[in-house]
Amino acid sequence: MTRQMLGDAEWATLKDKLQAIGRIWKHGDEGRNRRFLSGVYYLLRTGVAWADLPVEFSNSDAVRKRFRRWGKAGIWQRLFEGTVAAEQVDKLLLDGTICKAHRSATGARGGAAEDIGRSRGGLTTKIGASVCAETQQIVRVILAPGQRNDCVLAAQMLGQAEGMTVIADKAFDTDPVRNDLAARGCTAVIPSKDNRRQPKKLNKAAYRRRHGIENVFSRVKDLVRITLRRDKTSTSYLGFLHLACAILNIRRDNFLARKG
Repeated sequence: MTRQMLGDAEWATLKDKLQAIGRIWKHGDEGRNRRFLSGVYYLLRTGVAWADLPVEFSNSDAVRKRFRRWGKAGIWQRLFEGTVAAEQVDKLLLDGTICKAHRSATGARGGAAEDIGRSRGGLTTKIGASVCAETQQIVRVILAPGQRNDCVLAAQMLGQAEGMTVIADKAFDTDPVRNDLAARGCTAVIPSKDNRRQPKKLNKAAYRRRHGIENVFSRVKDLVRITLRRDKTSTSYLGFLHLACAILNIRRDNFLARKG
């Protein structure tokens, strides 16, 4: 089960972040908290249903309820935020990817937001992301229905980004996106669509870095719970996604440190 377990390096970083969050870390709780996070990571890695969580991670219903509480309290998001220092990012990659939704992901109670739509692949959710071009670490992630166009989500993917180089594919070649980037003081590295009357000049050397975000999506989709969405609500699915991004960023940090 080694591949499905949370490693010591990831746990050490996550523990520091958890200790900085009030009211969820008590003296003597390290073993309990690590077992809980390891259980959630096991679900993230394998994609199994909550009821199939091995008993060594505690009662599956207790883990599920605690996971939901943390999601509503924004704790998963806080674990992810700050894993990439803002001063490290001067080139940003933008893109979106589609993940299929399992039939059990539909029908959330009380009309909760689902971010599930229909595209050519059936029921799907779109993940939009911004990634640091230098380190291939994830800066920001958002959810949308699967049929939503990438260009419509550009502002959400960017967040508060200003004064940097933004690299994206042709899907982002629209006047509103380019105008927004100009207003933020950003340099757009986006190839022109074939139907643009006056094609924009493209910095091909910078654009070669765009493959980095595809590498990131490949790593994210190694995690079965992300690749095949089982969660009815966006809160739960985004909780798994934020934990995935936090762990992948930590691993990338460790890889870059070893590489020197």
